[in-house]
Amino acid sequence: MNTEKKNRYFVSGLLLTVAVLASINLINCGGSSSAPVIYSISPGSTVATTSGIPASTSLTLIGANFGSTQVTGTSVLYINNAVITPAAWSDSSIVTSIPTYSATSLTIGSSYTVPVAVVVGGTVSNAVSFVYNITGP
Repeated sequence: MNTEKKNRYFVSGLLLTVAVLASINLINCGGSSSAPVIYSISPGSTVATTSGIPASTSLTLIGANFGSTQVTGTSVLYINNAVITPAAWSDSSIVTSIPTYSATSLTIGSSYTVPVAVVVGGTVSNAVSFVYNITGP
């Protein structure tokens, strides 16, 4: 076998070995080799006071590739661009308390839409919308 063929087989084998080791490392770290994706959130909205205090208390994200556990520093939930500490985290769902909507002034009868996203291992999920409907003081 000539040297060029030997080098091609070596490089192919090396790349395959690196890919397998990277997959094993991701699995051992509770991570995923695919990007996180949010399929739905429940509820999709809540009523809130003019102080931004929500009537609903719990928000559940349903999706995939969140990782089997939340890894400190690399698995992050964002609601309205703020880091939120979830109550529960699994590969297919995240449960958290709905945070108070903060703004300088909220108008009764108005709706405020905020983004919800997850970052896992530096990879950002799709963003979904959550709505605060302001109903009273």
